[in-house]
Amino acid sequence: MADPYLFCVSHLPPIHILPEYLVIDILEYLEPAPTVNFQEVEREFHLLSHPSHEWLVNSWNGVPFHDRNEIEFYSEVLFSMVPSTSESEMIEYLTRLLGHPHVHSFEQSDEILDKISNLIAKYCGSAVSGGSFRNFLLSNNDASIKVPIQIKELGIANDNIGWKTWGASYPFSQKVIRNNTLFEDIASHPENVHRILELGSGTGLAGVSIVKKMLLDEVNNWTLHLTDLPEIVENLEENIKLNKADIKDKVFVRPLDWKDPSDFKKETQNVKFDFVVVCDCLYSPEHPKLVANTIDEFLSGNGLLYLEIPLREKYEEERNTLWNLLEEKNFEKILEQKDEGFDDYGETDYVFQCYKRK
Repeated sequence: MADPYLFCVSHLPPIHILPEYLVIDILEYLEPAPTVNFQEVEREFHLLSHPSHEWLVNSWNGVPFHDRNEIEFYSEVLFSMVPSTSESEMIEYLTRLLGHPHVHSFEQSDEILDKISNLIAKYCGSAVSGGSFRNFLLSNNDASIKVPIQIKELGIANDNIGWKTWGASYPFSQKVIRNNTLFEDIASHPENVHRILELGSGTGLAGVSIVKKMLLDEVNNWTLHLTDLPEIVENLEENIKLNKADIKDKVFVRPLDWKDPSDFKKETQNVKFDFVVVCDCLYSPEHPKLVANTIDEFLSGNGLLYLEIPLREKYEEERNTLWNLLEEKNFEKILEQKDEGFDDYGETDYVFQCYKRK
């Protein structure tokens, strides 16, 4: 008998004889392992539906189904397809399903074809497919409060690194939810409206976490401006809406070009900000100067700057240049913490820093 954990999609019955309900069940079993906070989590096992089980028992005699009838066994076999099938085989099978006339004849063909397309996107990767969703789960220190966030990514295309969620935004977002001191001035000074600006917001994880923190703390005396290049802003805005963080007159999503911030200054009436947030901002030799100048332009005299930067060896020179430029502009580092985290490339070390003007 074949090992059920070596059962792959090529062992499934021919597509042209599959009933609609079994195709729906098969697609559920082909869901890849989800990721939360950049880490893969276990797939959730479930039993096969009774109609699908009965059809396989009565109408299909393929290995390893030829001498066992238990629904649990059938379910385990189908559940084993994902780890037993290569990505290329999976994509090839799903593509055949997508184009097969039999599948197009189903009553729920539109929903089924959408499901197949989404699975192909997940196995191809967002950079190829044009979009995917990433899940995050933030919590307070004792995990009594959990904050789920879902982020739509468009992948990296045409050098648009802002279409992808980079690792530094996660430890910063977790810090926002857990650390009551980052924005404590907002609660302690209710008579003032506190303005928060994020530079290079990307897909919006850090920005959404700030909004969630304000809602958890039930404070209303704040505004948040999330900014990035014009081509990044549309997806950023989608993620703000997706997470119900689009609060009227409080959350603003706007283009801000570090090379020429004049349009943003005009839109915001040249205001200064009480907090400036920057996560993972150094990807070219020109960035340190641009980032330092933009921070200096928009941070108020008594404001706080929050930086969360990955300690990538490749960008050590850019990090040091940014820190030197901040010192030249009379910024004083008042806090530094090392953070551990993950990104798509594995474990990564980060540094969190807080600055104020001297």
